[in-house]
Amino acid sequence: MENEDRALKLLMATRRCAKAALLLSNLKSLPSHTLDDNEMLRRGIEDLKVQLVKQRLINKRIKLCSLSELIVQLILMLSLLAFVSMLVLKTH
Repeated sequence: MENEDRALKLLMATRRCAKAALLLSNLKSLPSHTLDDNEMLRRGIEDLKVQLVKQRLINKRIKLCSLSELIVQLILMLSLLAFVSMLVLKTH
């Protein structure tokens, strides 16, 4: 009887240890997945920020080119106006 009780207690203790080991391994694996997910999210956010900065620089470049083009067109119009004015004044 004592041997059976000991064997039963040993079996129950072994099962409890196995359960505890399984729970511990599951517990250890959860944070690493969470960290991996958090790391992936962080990298994704950083990539989006970099893309946003690049897009803003492109927009600034486009605005600068538009302004430069407008200035060149104004200078050309003023030059043409001055040339035509000089021609008209010379003929009279």
